[in-house]
Amino acid sequence: MPNYRPNIITNVLFKIFEKPICTRIYQHLIDNILVDGKRGFRINFYTAEATHKVLIAIPNALSSKK
Repeated sequence: MPNYRPNIITNVLFKIFEKPICTRIYQHLIDNILVDGKRGFRINFYTAEATHKVLIAIPNALSSKK
């Protein structure tokens, strides 16, 4: 068995800590960095909703001459 290599434990440790770390990073982004207008990067916020709001806002702004 000259090509035998033992498994590395770091893969297992990374898998254990991956979910909590990702959750904390995502929560930090939501709380401090991403604004409501950045819908493409957030869960349950879709760019189609933002497009719909813009398409409604344009005629309203034109009619009120803004």
